[in-house]
Amino acid sequence: MAYDLDNNPLTEKGFELGKKLFYEGRLASDGIVSCGFCHEQSSAFTHHGHSFSHGVDDNIGTRNTPPIQNLAFQTVYMWDGATTHLDLQPIIPFTSEIEMNGNFTNAINMMKADATYQNYLLKLFQMVK
Repeated sequence: MAYDLDNNPLTEKGFELGKKLFYEGRLASDGIVSCGFCHEQSSAFTHHGHSFSHGVDDNIGTRNTPPIQNLAFQTVYMWDGATTHLDLQPIIPFTSEIEMNGNFTNAINMMKADATYQNYLLKLFQMVK
């Protein structure tokens, strides 16, 4: 396995939070595009039917969405090898002006103002102690 799970152990609460974030459109500047918008579960987590994936404001990217299964066993991510660390990979589409055009300050403020996220984070960090 390429990814060191000891540095980021799998937990049920962590999985639940990750799933919620994966489908959270409010992370994008248009309030719609989430990770799950392009990584469609019904299409094996790809953007089936598109030569190039669509992002915020219907921008067209330069590549199609890669599948996301078994990422812990890979050592290079994105079609062009843009990163070699799985923890850094989500930052690329999140901050891309074409894909999600996300902003970390806005995302953190959104989660702080949302009781559901407060509950997830409280439970998650109680488990970490």
